[in-house]
Amino acid sequence: MTRTARTALVPLAVLVVLLAHPASAAAATKASASSAAQAASSGSWAVVATKLTASPYVNAALALSFASGSVTPQYLWSVNTGALPLVGTTYTLTTTSAATKVEACSTTWNESTGVCTSGVVTTVVTTATSPAALSTAVAVPQAVASRDRFKVTPTVTPSTATTVTLGVTVSRAQARAAATSTS
Repeated sequence: MTRTARTALVPLAVLVVLLAHPASAAAATKASASSAAQAASSGSWAVVATKLTASPYVNAALALSFASGSVTPQYLWSVNTGALPLVGTTYTLTTTSAATKVEACSTTWNESTGVCTSGVVTTVVTTATSPAALSTAVAVPQAVASRDRFKVTPTVTPSTATTVTLGVTVSRAQARAAATSTS
């Protein structure tokens, strides 16, 4: 048999083996298959401080006013308005005259008494002097569309009317990374 004849018989021999052994044919087909293209999407991340209980929310710093001599707490929501869960948020607290603190409760605030009911209080941000501005990153996870209730209180009795402004920002590093899986 000539070399050309032998070369022509090799593909025929492979075909006979594949037809005789269906498992080999399936393996050959699977080995040559490729996965479909995977769609890539992007997500958004944003948090807003608000006194509103439902959207639409204003994407701006929230200003709270305290009368002279008042240390009565005020309550607000920190709302994840983005499309990604968060691992943290940066809060910026500015006050015009009285040192102030912002606290979170792990359960529920009793707003008539100012007590965190059966929970743990976490100081989110506080200013030690006034007037002052302070930014701090807080590693408090927040799911998409979730709302955390915060209490804002002057830590000393203001001698004049005080405006407290709470700004909120989220960096890419504070947005939870997307998870991928294979099937």
